[in-house]
Amino acid sequence: MSASNDPREVVVITGASGGIGAASARCMARPGIAFMLHYANRSDRADALAEELRAAGAEAGTMRGDMREEADIVGLFEGAAERFGHVTGAILSAGTDHPKYALEDLPADEIHRVLTLNSAALILGAREAVRRMPETGNRSIVNVSSLAGGTGGRPGKSLYAASKGAVDIFTQGVARELAPRGIRINSVRPGMTETDMIGPAVDTPEKAAAARATIPMQRFGKPEEIGETVAFLMSSKASFVTGAVIDIAGGGFAI
Repeated sequence: MSASNDPREVVVITGASGGIGAASARCMARPGIAFMLHYANRSDRADALAEELRAAGAEAGTMRGDMREEADIVGLFEGAAERFGHVTGAILSAGTDHPKYALEDLPADEIHRVLTLNSAALILGAREAVRRMPETGNRSIVNVSSLAGGTGGRPGKSLYAASKGAVDIFTQGVARELAPRGIRINSVRPGMTETDMIGPAVDTPEKAAAARATIPMQRFGKPEEIGETVAFLMSSKASFVTGAVIDIAGGGFAI
């Protein structure tokens, strides 16, 4: 942890070039906050988001990184601390999906890829955030998990579900470790949300209708609906909330 008298909130967001990461930044943007926006490939989206956040009075920088590589994760948080002086929070929303697999057909390299991006990278991101946090003030981490992490997911998606279940257990466990230091960490579990990730599951009207029918509210979530909850958890308004795992899923789903 670092010593700092800078009152700015400095938030690192992984997977910030779209979806829930970008929506969370928009919900939080205001004067007095700075963002370091991570992207993997879409620099155009990250740059456009940074301009949008600056127009709202925030500071913003962008940085490319491969979240499969520890050095890139470390470099992302180092870059934020070097540019803005410290890190007060992180929204760890980078992740990946996989095609449906029967267990007997599940490739070993796919297991490694999904667990690395969805579980290990997030744990490393939380580690690097805490290493650069000041000793006092509002300090918060939000992990973007999935409803699948608590339900086992849909058939053929057990690997994805396992990778997100690990996020929730990590969140609950490390929250107790960090709480005496005043650092909060929580997890949000979106259901099916209108982001790039759900594209293959709803790429025809028939698939989309069938998916909506499994959700009690009969619709998909919007990224900003997740972002508003993330923004609350990142704020001092949630100062007594840590170790929480919050479903944002329209009532869940029934297979």
